[in-house]
Amino acid sequence: MSVQIARPGITIREPEGRGRLREALGKRLAALVERLKRRIEEERRYRQTVRELAGLDDRELDDIGISRARVRELARELARAER
Repeated sequence: MSVQIARPGITIREPEGRGRLREALGKRLAALVERLKRRIEEERRYRQTVRELAGLDDRELDDIGISRARVRELARELARAER
């Protein structure tokens, strides 16, 4: 890969393979960012579900077949399932 710098006629050449290394690192960084975004979204869904279920009284929870003790566990399962 050749890169032109400020002065015409001067070219800097990168050693063979460095471009591929940059490309591979870029892909890994992009994948890391995507995983992070998914985890943040999963956490947002989890917290929202906990808020909504915790806002129900015991009778309402019983009507839908959920015990108060399982609210967080169920919310985590639901948040992960929406991936």
